[in-house]
Amino acid sequence: MAAKKKVADEAEVVKETTEKTIVYQATRPMTFEEHMELSRRLRHEQEQSGVKVVLLPYSGKVGE
Repeated sequence: MAAKKKVADEAEVVKETTEKTIVYQATRPMTFEEHMELSRRLRHEQEQSGVKVVLLPYSGKVGE
């Protein structure tokens, strides 16, 4: 498995799928404002790239 990629210090890529979807998971608990800012940045990236971006909370788990 490839090394996990980080997005700033708030989230890292935990799974990439063949449907051009990237799943990010928070690397620490975030305040509401931090979550909203990260969501805004990821939405912008999604619109620019055409790749579906999913943000999981810190407590979420991704299946293998």
